[in-house]
Amino acid sequence: MDINKFLGETDDKKNTPPPPPSKWDEVVVPKASYLLTGDVGTGKSAVAYFILERYSEKYGLRPAVVGLPRSKRDLLPDNFKFLDDIVEIASTENSIVFIDEADIQLPLDSNKDKEAVINFLSLPR
Repeated sequence: MDINKFLGETDDKKNTPPPPPSKWDEVVVPKASYLLTGDVGTGKSAVAYFILERYSEKYGLRPAVVGLPRSKRDLLPDNFKFLDDIVEIASTENSIVFIDEADIQLPLDSNKDKEAVINFLSLPR
């Protein structure tokens, strides 16, 4: 018997119904941008990684992260794409992107920088 066929037939996930819709499904929709703000240690990154994992699978998108230090990249699943600069986002298709430490990636010291943030938030549209 083919091993792939065997594994497919014994895969418990095939017999498991999809999870019921959650309140997150009412909030997180394709082609949108979200900005998570809060104090250090309040769980912003945890929420972002939850969204990446859940909605990349739900919508068939590849999860991507900007600004994650190389030393932490091995902590994430192999299907994650790592971008070193925000300019790479525009050429990253079929992805859901998390900009970690956006205040470092997108400084807001000038009107030009604020315009860059507005343009970023317009990317999915």
